[in-house]
Amino acid sequence: MPSFHQIALLGTERMATPPAAPHVALDLAWQTLDWAADRERALLDALALFGAARTGAGLPGRQAITGGGADSDSRPFAPAAAAALLPQLLDGEMRPLLAEWLEWCARAGCAIPPIYLPRVFAAIAPGERDALGCVIGERGQWLLRANPVWHGLLSSDVGLPDDTWDVGTPAERMAWLRARRRSDPAAARELLRKTWADEPADFRELALPELAQGLSSADELFLTSCLADRRKEVRQTAQR
Repeated sequence: MPSFHQIALLGTERMATPPAAPHVALDLAWQTLDWAADRERALLDALALFGAARTGAGLPGRQAITGGGADSDSRPFAPAAAAALLPQLLDGEMRPLLAEWLEWCARAGCAIPPIYLPRVFAAIAPGERDALGCVIGERGQWLLRANPVWHGLLSSDVGLPDDTWDVGTPAERMAWLRARRRSDPAAARELLRKTWADEPADFRELALPELAQGLSSADELFLTSCLADRRKEVRQTAQR
């Protein structure tokens, strides 16, 4: 059986059988590639997977990954048409729109497709990190742990005072909620629950997706109560 590296160098014309994945971490993704129907497309997808994996964790060879692989993402990935915009948003004239894309992704209850995560991690600005933390999913969290370069990417303190939730602006309160959800998910949920009935509908719509960070069965009771919210978008987010 030719190796993946041989196929990548020589092309697919002489390929009799599909090449093996170059690393055990890629075995499951490798099985989804359609080598039989479209060899060239499968090779391009394989190269993209291999490049993302090397950038993400810097893992040469087929040694096992310490600590196991990533959990499955609990959120659906952003639609292909939306995700395809990411390369354009990471550089050039459209770069200022990345924060808006991340906010949209969080509001829609989506996660960034894993293949784009290394490039996003490399390009993200400090002011965009709060929004990023809501949309990287379980695979993104795994990548942050796997690559030492990214260990501190989402751990920076937003520097807001303790009374921000009571007296801050909506933007400051949202940033404070995101940081608190990362450090103490249960406390963040309880704070949101206590003020929920008095929050404006627009704020409720933006705040509820923040629970995707650190989501657990402990959040179920509160989310169930949100299914009766007056705002349709809030009900939809709670259902997701």
